[in-house]
Amino acid sequence: AVMNEPWSSWMWSDRVRVTLGYPRNGWVLLALLTPAFNQALIVRCSDVFCPFPKLFDWLHQVRSVEFPAEVMIDEEGHFKILVARQSPFAPDEMELYCFADEVPAEGEWHKKALFQCRTSRTDFIHEFAGECARWFEHDWQLLDYGGVDPDDCAEGYVPGEYLRTLNFAGLRDGA
Repeated sequence: AVMNEPWSSWMWSDRVRVTLGYPRNGWVLLALLTPAFNQALIVRCSDVFCPFPKLFDWLHQVRSVEFPAEVMIDEEGHFKILVARQSPFAPDEMELYCFADEVPAEGEWHKKALFQCRTSRTDFIHEFAGECARWFEHDWQLLDYGGVDPDDCAEGYVPGEYLRTLNFAGLRDGA
């Protein structure tokens, strides 16, 4: 999101809504939406390169104000990188970015900005961790996400049942 508005403008600050879609065939969509310049981002989460353990650790870093915090999500060959940084404008405000790592025809990696805003750190943790907790409780199905053969997966693959042990509700509630 490249806008002409200076980064110091209040127009970059707003709430971020997080939604996880219904799992299907080893994929689930993660959506980030903000009214700040009407931005929307879709991250495709594959159970072959399951991002939830890394997202849990990243959210814990954000909650603990361990900035900058980064997490790379492998969309089976395409990558999205979520970055959180401390905002210089308010103590509980953070800067949130998403970059895509892409390989152009020349073969060199470069980062392309897809999403950027400033938001309340505590509200963001509550929203993101709360949505993950809701999803694992109500929508997650092992046969649709996380039930793949570990021999077909990346090194360090996390079995689906392990995902239920990630305490997103505790992270949301400050435990």
